[in-house]
Amino acid sequence: MPFSLAMARHRLAVARTVSALRASDGGTADADPSLARSMPERPEGPLIWFHGCEPRFARAIDLLAGPLAARARPLTILLTGLNGDRPAIDAIVQPPPVDALSVVRRFLDHWHPQALVWIGTAPAPILWAEALRRRIPCIALDADPARHALSLVQPLARFDLVLAARPDPRLGSSRVDVASPLSDVPRPPPVYEPDREALATLLATRPVWLASAVPEAEIAAILAAHEEAAKLSHRLLLILEPDDPADGPDLHARLEGLGWRCALRSLDEEPILGTQVYIADQDAETGLWMRLAPITFLGGTLDGIGATASAAYGAAALGSVVLHGGTLGTAAEALGRLHAGGAAWRVGDAAELGRAVERFLAPDRAADMAAAGWAVVTAGAESTDRAIQALAEILDRAAQ
Repeated sequence: MPFSLAMARHRLAVARTVSALRASDGGTADADPSLARSMPERPEGPLIWFHGCEPRFARAIDLLAGPLAARARPLTILLTGLNGDRPAIDAIVQPPPVDALSVVRRFLDHWHPQALVWIGTAPAPILWAEALRRRIPCIALDADPARHALSLVQPLARFDLVLAARPDPRLGSSRVDVASPLSDVPRPPPVYEPDREALATLLATRPVWLASAVPEAEIAAILAAHEEAAKLSHRLLLILEPDDPADGPDLHARLEGLGWRCALRSLDEEPILGTQVYIADQDAETGLWMRLAPITFLGGTLDGIGATASAAYGAAALGSVVLHGGTLGTAAEALGRLHAGGAAWRVGDAAELGRAVERFLAPDRAADMAAAGWAVVTAGAESTDRAIQALAEILDRAAQ
């Protein structure tokens, strides 16, 4: 290989890192995990190594690894990088090896992965070249080789798949696919389809909205908003999902005592024509209600601890308008993205919530907001699906 100043600098930086790590252990032990010493035992069976260059890739790795783990059992996930963050999926977490040949060889000798998935823009040319020499299938995602000297990214030309932010003609026109960033949007909550079909038929002619995961402190505000919205839509049904399903029976009794006509899901009651409030007090049915209601209010955002990102993205992914209050909780980033895409609506109190429900009962307004939500949550989905398909094919070949 011709001399490359960029590669020479890379090797020098790596050598300094190795020296510093050894010095921190007294100069003799080589005990730092980044030097690929003292690694845990490798489980039997196939293993995929995921490396995330930045913490933000943790959720993307969940979306990539989850379907593969469900498809190929047993499958071990080895995870490096992410600067301390980690996805929810079960994985062996290790520091990434220093990009020095002796360290990389120890690491690959120990783990001998069936595939390497490198996510992010930081180059590791020595590691990549050694993995390719061993004929380990390699995939690079959310890459940007064009920002680096060719000598640092040359191995990418031999990767099985490279999805990058922009083209890099130096690697060959067919080697780098320009693609959207990986999706980090959680998959929407599941549904039992027969229940959805039955309730959709029952509610086909009624306007419906959902207040999801509502804490006790917000019940009065939700009812006031429903009363306001129902003035213009007399057949409006509120699906009220308490944040604790065990509160359902007591809530049902209390609301009926206040004059509301209610039905209780846990008693297998149905929302008949006269029902004003349907109390959804069964576990793991949020996906059902979000599919049925064209409007979803995220409980906990008016007078609670906020909502979750999965709730915000789930409603948008299922075609429901997302309404929320000012307390965002862990949904802050998700709601920020939805707002940027014109796919969420903020309210300040019960009166504003009632007016928002009225507003989005108009089918054209709800459809516009739902389309905007779909655009936000599906951005990057194609890249994720392509990577999953490529890894599935690699696992199939390894099993033959």
